[in-house]
Amino acid sequence: MVGMLISMLALLACVALHKNLMQVSVQAKSDALLDRQIASALLQMQYELHNAGLGLPTASASDVVVAESGSVSSLYWRYVDGGVYRCRGFREDSYIEADTNITGRRLVELVAPNNCDALVDLTGLAWQAQTILGEFRNQQAALLRFSVAQASCTPYGLGVATDHFQVRVRAASSAELAGGAVTPTEYSYCLTNTHLST
Repeated sequence: MVGMLISMLALLACVALHKNLMQVSVQAKSDALLDRQIASALLQMQYELHNAGLGLPTASASDVVVAESGSVSSLYWRYVDGGVYRCRGFREDSYIEADTNITGRRLVELVAPNNCDALVDLTGLAWQAQTILGEFRNQQAALLRFSVAQASCTPYGLGVATDHFQVRVRAASSAELAGGAVTPTEYSYCLTNTHLST
């Protein structure tokens, strides 16, 4: 009887250990997926930002703009392609999946198909989603924050640094979202096509 009691306690301890190990494994997988999705979206963002300021003789603060409203953060820019002004952007906002009602955050590439010119206020355009760069399921808090500043920079750290606009993106990591005391990750993109007037 005592042996059976000890066996049952040992079995319960093994089941509890198995449950805890499975929870840790599943959470680690979810955290790695989130970090991977953010890194992938930021790489695509870097590629698209190469166009910012292209074809503009000089760039001003109205050519690369950050707009924030609540938990929605947006980055807009303009460039000239073949003599035609193009307006592009990114926005991080919330979404709800229609079939499952699962909520989350997403990073969307934007295009303004109409009224883009040299003087239009980029925040006042009718923006349309072109591509979803990343969907972060079950995330409620904002994951990205954009900022733009003038900086002496060069892309990839090569060459002589000159004054351009620089986009900085502060990205939350899974460790930060879990409450860990970690330094937020910040990515900087030198917009070398933004030639600033001196």
